Amino acid sequence: DTGASPTDNVTADATPTFTIGGVAPDALVQLLRDGVLVAELVSASGGTVTLTPGAAQPDGTFAFRAVQTDRAGNVGPLGASLQVTIDTIGPG
Repeated sequence: DTGASPTDNVTADATPTFTIGGVAPDALVQLLRDGVLVAELVSASGGTVTLTPGAAQPDGTFAFRAVQTDRAGNVGPLGASLQVTIDTIGPG
């Protein structure tokens, strides 16, 4: 978070990192931006993981959410939505 406050969810980082807790061992964790997959990984040990989009995200305000699928193929509920504003241009 590089905005005016460390908790305002405004960043100049086009590839922000998200920390996701409560992950089951061997679960596939997916990060979605407005419903579009932007990152995923399999967590061998579970617990807390970090996900960073593999490509630069566009400027704008987006809803990021995570979802996990356990090793049996059960898809969990979508995590809470986090509104993040990406602004790589700054004040003009």
